[in-house]
Amino acid sequence: MAKHAQTAGRPTPTCGLLRPVLLGKSRDQLAELFEREPLAKLAALFIEGERWQHYGIEHPAGANSRGFVDVIVHDLDVEELRALAPRIPFELLADYYLAGNAEEVFERLAPFAAAGLEHVILTLCLGMVGGPPEIEEFLAEFARLREMLATA
Repeated sequence: MAKHAQTAGRPTPTCGLLRPVLLGKSRDQLAELFEREPLAKLAALFIEGERWQHYGIEHPAGANSRGFVDVIVHDLDVEELRALAPRIPFELLADYYLAGNAEEVFERLAPFAAAGLEHVILTLCLGMVGGPPEIEEFLAEFARLREMLATA
């Protein structure tokens, strides 16, 4: 983008990234929590259908679903969603969401920083799985991640 702006004689745009984050003790711990509470995997409804296809599963709103912008949750069949949830691979969520502990998420952000990322906006997704003890762990990991990003 910077090259195109320069070619057009325009100022270089600021490079930013907005991503949802699932934090825990580790990516493996999060996978276990989502397997224990599979209905939480329905958060994948907001991921575009094309990504679902990479995992051999079809988005309930169709392969051409753009996820968040297309899904109207109350139009979907509740029983079909209950049956679908356990079949959604955690990897589908972890592919879209930044999932893991502070170090694992920081590592996922490193290639973006190397490509010129200047600002990152993280949407912390709490309370999808687990209970108060897990939320406390997630918040502690978020504080560690913020510290890592601030010093990078």
